[in-house]
Amino acid sequence: MKYFNPIKRLFCILGIVVLSVTTVSTNLSCDTDPCDAIALADLTIPVIADLFDQFGNPIIDQNTGQIIQGLNELYYNRRTQELFNNQFPPSQGVLVGDVIDMATSIYNVFSPTNCELGNTAGPSTTAPRLTINGPLFSGEQPLQGMFTPQVPSNGKVFTATAFEILTPGFYTVDFNANAPRNVPEHNFDNNFYFGDNGTYNSSNRITKNCSFYVENTPNRIANKNPSLYAHKDLAPKNLEEMKNLEIYKIINSDRLENWYREKYNLKQQ
Repeated sequence: MKYFNPIKRLFCILGIVVLSVTTVSTNLSCDTDPCDAIALADLTIPVIADLFDQFGNPIIDQNTGQIIQGLNELYYNRRTQELFNNQFPPSQGVLVGDVIDMATSIYNVFSPTNCELGNTAGPSTTAPRLTINGPLFSGEQPLQGMFTPQVPSNGKVFTATAFEILTPGFYTVDFNANAPRNVPEHNFDNNFYFGDNGTYNSSNRITKNCSFYVENTPNRIANKNPSLYAHKDLAPKNLEEMKNLEIYKIINSDRLENWYREKYNLKQQ
């Protein structure tokens, strides 16, 4: 006679409920391990993250032996060909009319649930949003969605986009992973670069923690139209176009590691 395990039976029922809520369809059997059925992804965009080279190896501080950590956002100015972020601002400035490539890392974290399982996350879309505080316009506007490749369990990938700046001011960015919720997850509340509980939170950080500052361009009329302060139609239309962005090429070369090492060495001096 087969031994009846009431705890496993209850867990299986709970797994079926979870699956019905997240619209995951599969053939369930209470004779199998229910953890196999409810292994979901858990996408997150941490503000501070470990830094990796183009081969996926952590970048080690040669003085301390520790993994270097930094802001999980990166920008590339096509006019100046300069990499920068809020941690290491652009030395050549950003002007109205500049086209900016922007990238961030999406992590699929190990979920400490009863099953202690993660699952590969299929391709999804990350929603970026700019917040601007400037002399001609202050407000927010969503950018085009950022195509996000498949993320392996306990792995990470980069996603990137591009836009043109049309008004001066302090610029801050938020990211929202898996914005259309097409990937079932254990927890949707940690998908945000800033904010928690599934909401953006930009209060008190527009000027204190701005990603970058944009100056007005001499002899150029800055745009005052609140719907056109960032030209977002430059965003890639698919994964292949995203991978052709200059910033994506930099991420997959030794330039990124060299840039981080140079900046952190200067910071320590």
